[in-house]
Amino acid sequence: MNNQTENQNKSFLKRFFLNKLVQKVLFILIVLWFIFSVVYIGYDQFNKFLIKLSRNAYTQGFADSINAIINQTDNCQTVRVYYGNREKTLIDVKCINATKVLNNQPKPKK
Repeated sequence: MNNQTENQNKSFLKRFFLNKLVQKVLFILIVLWFIFSVVYIGYDQFNKFLIKLSRNAYTQGFADSINAIINQTDNCQTVRVYYGNREKTLIDVKCINATKVLNNQPKPKK
């Protein structure tokens, strides 16, 4: 009896998967799953690319700002920096020390 039931189950499954409608539905489901997977993976990779691009732009902007400040203060120039409504003036400490040394020298006699 078990053998006959097994054969009937195999026969049913065989007929089920040989059915043209079932084959079309399975094919459509597989194609839709593939398209969804490709779109999802592409979307995920694109977001990772955007995050990496943003980080690189931020890092480069930060480095450019620091380099500009360093280059401007090399000649004892003051640099104004702004953040929101706050403002600070920066100058190299070496320039302050050089100015103090020059101011402390004795003045020439006339």
